Amino acid sequence: MSWTEFGAGLDRARGEGKPLLVNFVVDWCGYCRKMDRTTWRDPAVIDRLGDLVAVKVNAEQARPTGGPAGRDLAARYGVSTYPAL
Repeated sequence: MSWTEFGAGLDRARGEGKPLLVNFVVDWCGYCRKMDRTTWRDPAVIDRLGDLVAVKVNAEQARPTGGPAGRDLAARYGVSTYPAL
């Protein structure tokens, strides 16, 4: 599974007319790590996600990297549990 940063992913989704899937995670989340090991490696999931732009956001990141800081995005969208899609 190939993830894009939020800013670049949003630009790409707009440019290609595709939906944006945003995966909010935090480093300490066991279910986030489990999804990385299972769900996001499943060939059927990867194939299905080919029709959209997949973005992963660390919701605790305070500094912006390629777009708004993860903490700001999580607050903007009301994300408080993880993982959140």
